[in-house]
Amino acid sequence: MSHFSDRSHQANPPGYALVDVTFYREQRLSEIELLLPATSQTKTLIKKMKDDAVQAQMMQQFEAMKSDEEPVIAFSARKKPSKNSDDIDPVADRDEMHTRAQEDEISLSQTHRKVYQWDAPLSLIENNITPDNDIKIRNQSIFKILRNLGHMRRIARPAGELVFDALTVLRQRQPHFSAVVDLIWQHLRLAFAQNKPLHLPPILLTGEPGVGKTHFTQTLAAALQTPMHCHRFDSATTGSTLTGSERHWGNTSHGLMFELLCLGEIINPIIMLDEVDKACDTSHRNPAAPLHTLLEPISASHATDLSVGMTFDASFVTWVAAANDASRIPASMRSRFIEFFILPPLGQQAIEVAGYIAESVFLNFNLPGIERVPKSITKLLAHLTAREQIQMLNRAFASAFDEKRTCIALGDLPKQVFDDGTNNDAARLEKLYH
Repeated sequence: MSHFSDRSHQANPPGYALVDVTFYREQRLSEIELLLPATSQTKTLIKKMKDDAVQAQMMQQFEAMKSDEEPVIAFSARKKPSKNSDDIDPVADRDEMHTRAQEDEISLSQTHRKVYQWDAPLSLIENNITPDNDIKIRNQSIFKILRNLGHMRRIARPAGELVFDALTVLRQRQPHFSAVVDLIWQHLRLAFAQNKPLHLPPILLTGEPGVGKTHFTQTLAAALQTPMHCHRFDSATTGSTLTGSERHWGNTSHGLMFELLCLGEIINPIIMLDEVDKACDTSHRNPAAPLHTLLEPISASHATDLSVGMTFDASFVTWVAAANDASRIPASMRSRFIEFFILPPLGQQAIEVAGYIAESVFLNFNLPGIERVPKSITKLLAHLTAREQIQMLNRAFASAFDEKRTCIALGDLPKQVFDDGTNNDAARLEKLYH
């Protein structure tokens, strides 16, 4: 795929203009310059192909995250230890880790940041005085991984100015999140001007279920070329899920933050806190308690995993929380977020969003011989939430494929799709405010 952006030139022949042509090839965008007719038809084609190229890159990132594959980011190769990786020698390991740390802090200073002190992993083997042999074996295993990774982690960065094209497409595809995109745009411009990693304040997205909060966060991570992890607050979630369980417990285990930052390769992932308003706060279990520390950059820079006992830097994480009822979130935690109430798209905007959702579902199916969703059907689905539209279209495509038809039809949709009446927008607003 390719996209074009207009650019005038005094030496151009009459009726022609130089344009940048960006090809999406081998999972990246690269540009060349061409001389094309300066007509309104060319300009229309320029915009469409530009959007398609950026969308192709975002979709590839999105699909990689959904399948738990590594996003297409140029991770640095891990350095192999000079000796057998199964050997543990505290004295030799300390010397080797110190030498590597000094080299890394020079060679990786522009692309990486320190996630913990270089000698912090040594505490896993030097102070490992637990009588539990399973914990000793676990600590040795973790030490070997950390020794191999080193103490610095890569900063995931978007690809130059093209990230703003991706954000433009994101705003077009999900216009009801425009205010959120504007905030990210401003912080990104500031980061580029200061030549610093992107750092976003914690964001809280509130609104009715199914409005697209999770989908927006996934596509945002794809646009920023940053890994994303979704952490759901359900009945099985406890505070230890984030920061590890106490070491005196027999089933102690490290937490999500240690897993992502210390055992991972990226220092600035996006972590989505889904349904954070459903976090139960009792005297025995408060799954949201660690967030009071993690959401504040200063305290997050000295986060500690209770199970492993290591302190690390979690201040580069981008937090995006989603809630249906923000009033259930404790004020002490809610005040740490920049809050956005997301209204569902209405009217013509809703029809346009429905078209983008239908195209996404069609591309996700990737079935030979199956045609795109007819506009007549996307218009019928526009009054539903994004989640409901995806569910309906998935069922419709499955039905058409099973019956060996090339296109979905009205009969593939449940009857309730047609029962909404003509005053859909008014009904949805009534539901929101009453």
